[in-house]
Amino acid sequence: GRVNAVDTAESTRVLAGRVRYDRRSDYAWADQTPHLELTESNGTITRIRGDSLEFDRANDRVYAHGGVEVRRDSLRATGDNASFYRSENRAILAGSPKAWDNEGSASGDTLEIRFVQHKVSSIQARPNAKVAYEARADSVAGRSERTTASGDTITLFLENEAARQAVIVGHASSFYWPAEVDSAKGGRNASRGDTIVVNFDKGKPRHATVQGNGEGTYYMAAEGDTTGAEKRERILYSGNQIDYDLKGNTVDVRGNAAIAYREMHL
Repeated sequence: GRVNAVDTAESTRVLAGRVRYDRRSDYAWADQTPHLELTESNGTITRIRGDSLEFDRANDRVYAHGGVEVRRDSLRATGDNASFYRSENRAILAGSPKAWDNEGSASGDTLEIRFVQHKVSSIQARPNAKVAYEARADSVAGRSERTTASGDTITLFLENEAARQAVIVGHASSFYWPAEVDSAKGGRNASRGDTIVVNFDKGKPRHATVQGNGEGTYYMAAEGDTTGAEKRERILYSGNQIDYDLKGNTVDVRGNAAIAYREMHL
């Protein structure tokens, strides 16, 4: 039959076609379209679905298997399997996992989500990590600033549910697009290196540093330009460390620096 089990001590509710419980090991299994709700002290509810759920009550852990879906406020996540370590305030998703909210998405072979004071504090993708992020829109119409990145490991740190810093390690690459209102001035930038660190201010990328074997391309032409300036008006550069001031629209190349623009080489 349909099971509706509530544990007020653990603030959990399980809906399932069948639930089995081993009192000796304090372990339970739920299947037949199981659904779990975890309620935190501030009232935030995390909803978890899967083909089957397991509850390790002794260690305060929950395991979900098969077609896992997670919903928590604006955060959504999917994967083949998931493990929730409630006492450690973290969750791990595996099997083509993906997490997203209103501003961006993250994917990789494994995703680890950490929480602090009932809010997502970081999302780490590893390996084969990819992240796409678009800043919250201002009152100005049109698309906001966008950043995509890939690497062996990407960790996105958040503060008050807005991006604070992204750290890309191993075969790091990123691409930045300015807001649509500024795109006519150019400003797109592609970069690669051993490590890339992007710092955000109020949810918008403001500064980035490429460390180790850095190289990149700065596009001066407007996005979608059809006059041929797209190929001519670009600056190629490389160096041991590259610093980007995205607000000031400047690039500082340090250590074995090389810069090329049209016929000019420095």
